[in-house]
Amino acid sequence: MPRRNEAISVCCRLARRRCGESCLATGAVDLVWTMESSEHFRDKAAYFRRAARSLRGGGRLLLAAWTGSMHNTRVSVVADTFLCPSIQTAEDYQRQIEHAGLRIRCREEIAEKVMRTWEICFERSRKLRALVRICPRGVRDFVHGIGTVLQAYRSGDLTYSVIVAEKLTSTSEDPDMLFPPEVPKSVRPGTDGCMVPAGNRKGARSSDTELVA
Repeated sequence: MPRRNEAISVCCRLARRRCGESCLATGAVDLVWTMESSEHFRDKAAYFRRAARSLRGGGRLLLAAWTGSMHNTRVSVVADTFLCPSIQTAEDYQRQIEHAGLRIRCREEIAEKVMRTWEICFERSRKLRALVRICPRGVRDFVHGIGTVLQAYRSGDLTYSVIVAEKLTSTSEDPDMLFPPEVPKSVRPGTDGCMVPAGNRKGARSSDTELVA
């Protein structure tokens, strides 16, 4: 196993970032991996703009997330139970990613492939229900939420989407080409991937950057 890890370290370098803490430099990475976390981001569109900025030309963004409409009762209950500010549709994600200047390579709905995980969790939680009763309220709510997610999946109200997008090489040297004309320059990322005022791009940083790679 150590040899395998050494081989991986030669081929790639992993950089982890938490929303609100820091951001990566422009063109710093080949892949931004956003795995089951975007549901917890308050400003998803801003995140994708920063992610796009951090990618090199030809780099890719991978997103795996719960998807659905908050107008649906089951979806909104899932969001409340699992502390998600919002769950949005795959179409909303695609629009935000494209507006960030990335090209969608593929989009797939795979709820049926991940549902079994929740079925296993539900079966195990039933076997442990006597123990769950004496657990703290937060734990009980989480366990109860497993059944809520499963019902939402089975009804088709909640889906699971995987989206892969690519940053076109031709846009990598022209920051303005990353954004459609309707996106004001005042809300575009600065040169270091952080949100800064259009008139103060050099050295300025925003205090609420949201980038996870």
